Amino acid sequence: MRSQVRFAMHPDDEREFERILVADESIRLIAGPRWKTETSDTSRSLTNIDDWYCIVWSTSDIRQLKADYIEPCNDWYCRSEYATIQFLRSQMHDSFITEGRIAVSTTPTDDFPASSVKNVDARYKMLRKLIRNAQDGVRAPLVNRVPRPPLMTNGALTPFLCD
Repeated sequence: MRSQVRFAMHPDDEREFERILVADESIRLIAGPRWKTETSDTSRSLTNIDDWYCIVWSTSDIRQLKADYIEPCNDWYCRSEYATIQFLRSQMHDSFITEGRIAVSTTPTDDFPASSVKNVDARYKMLRKLIRNAQDGVRAPLVNRVPRPPLMTNGALTPFLCD
């Protein structure tokens, strides 16, 4: 499944979104697809995610996320995004909220069977429905469009250029 939904999410709504996500004990949150070590730090709270880019990962869908080393950047890059939900968080800036997004691009692999694909897709659809229902009552939100992140290819984002 390949799908995305864009939104403007107030911090109060994000806390409710998080509450629903972590009701599932297997959910882990990760700050972005680039890490300093081969395995990422995980959290059960968005307050510990200091990035606008958050990976939503269920340990019941895939036991461990894979990463490739990017020597010029001295970073590790997640290569298991096909088994996760991408959550780009809205940001509050004075009187406006930036655009956010959830996206999924699931692909079955040897370590990510069709049954796990169905689980991630169902989780994404539940979150999409939650967002759409919340957005129904919003009229003309003030959204500042931010640059798009790299597009997914084969279920994984292409690596960012080194800073």
